[in-house]
Amino acid sequence: MKTLAAVILSCALVAATAAQQSSTTPQQRQYPAGALPRPVALPPQVHWGRCQQLKPSEKEKATKQQVIQHCVQRYPPNFKDPRNVTRQEVHEHRTSITTCALETEGWFDASGKYDYQKAKDEIISKSLESEVSTRFALLLKLHDYYPVRVTKVGFKVA
Repeated sequence: MKTLAAVILSCALVAATAAQQSSTTPQQRQYPAGALPRPVALPPQVHWGRCQQLKPSEKEKATKQQVIQHCVQRYPPNFKDPRNVTRQEVHEHRTSITTCALETEGWFDASGKYDYQKAKDEIISKSLESEVSTRFALLLKLHDYYPVRVTKVGFKVA
């Protein structure tokens, strides 16, 4: 379930970045001295397969974009050397944005733990086709047996 939320948030982040970059031409953008403009990447295409019910509507995508833009403004990239960004810095920034987005959308309970019941209820309400629904039910049983506790600072097997 955390993966589903992460996929949706990642798609929204890529779409928000692409929308922001597409409003200016490469000549209008500011680049660090000596840096060459990078080609604009197309947003990833998600293949929803048998889970078409999970595909977000245009309204949901727009809402996610607003949440991500809010979080990027709240936690702007603050890299030590913008020309030499480390994987660790990217990971920390991505974690800040993801945590902010999940908080903004109410995915943590009062104690700071990920609200699995909310995710479970949301997915069940989508009325997935029977084979997918059966696999999802199995996944839920595994989760109940081997609970993973996701918090605002990370996750661990309980």
